[in-house]
Amino acid sequence: MWVTEKINELADVADSEHDRASINFVDQFIDEQVEEEKTVRDILNLFRHRDGHTVATIDDIVGAVKE
Repeated sequence: MWVTEKINELADVADSEHDRASINFVDQFIDEQVEEEKTVRDILNLFRHRDGHTVATIDDIVGAVKE
């Protein structure tokens, strides 16, 4: 994933520079990216395991989870 790679590259630079402020800043993006990737995996799993359900039904399920 391109975004994940770029965030990790920023973290590597901050770490190599021993820049604690930047490390803390980038860590927030890493946490958010991990959460977003999990959300996408969960949605894809809904599609894989919901044979016969329409996209609208899955959209209702995802919408309920996000609220």
